[in-house]
Amino acid sequence: MKEIILYYSVTNHTKTVAEEIQRQTGADIKAIELVRPYSFAGSLTRGLIDSYRKKLPELKGELDLSEYKVIYLGGPTWGYDVNPILKSFLNKYNLSGKTVIPFCSDQGAPGKFFEDFKELCKGTEVRKGHEFVYPKRKSQEELQVEVSQWLKTI
Repeated sequence: MKEIILYYSVTNHTKTVAEEIQRQTGADIKAIELVRPYSFAGSLTRGLIDSYRKKLPELKGELDLSEYKVIYLGGPTWGYDVNPILKSFLNKYNLSGKTVIPFCSDQGAPGKFFEDFKELCKGTEVRKGHEFVYPKRKSQEELQVEVSQWLKTI
C-alpha cells in the first residue's frame, strides 16, 4: 500500500512536519504549489481574504495519485480553518476510496480545521489528524516524539 505526504507551507512550519512524517513512514513526499504563490505577507493579506471570500487559488501542475492508497495532507490553518490551498486541492482531486490523514501547523488555535477538513473529504476515510503548534520552534527530538506518538494513534 503506497503512501504519499502532500503539504502546503509558506513559512516551512508544515514542511518541517511533513519531512519528519516522511522520515518516520518512508512515504513519498511532495509540496503543493500554486501558479501564483503567496509570500508570507501575502498569506496574511491575500490568503486570508481568499479564505473569507472562499476563493480557491490555482494549483501548479498535475498529480497522479492513482497508485497511492494513503495520503497525509497538511497545511497551516488560516483564519481558524482549512486554508484555501488545501480546499483547492480537495476540490480538484477525487480522493474517493483513499485514506486521508490530515495534519496542520498553527499557533495553537486550529479552530474548525479538522471538522471542516472531514466535510471536504466526502467519500474518503479520514483518520485522526494532528495539530502541530509552532513545529519549527521545537527541537528535532521533540518533533520526532510528537510525530511518532501521533502516528501510533492512526
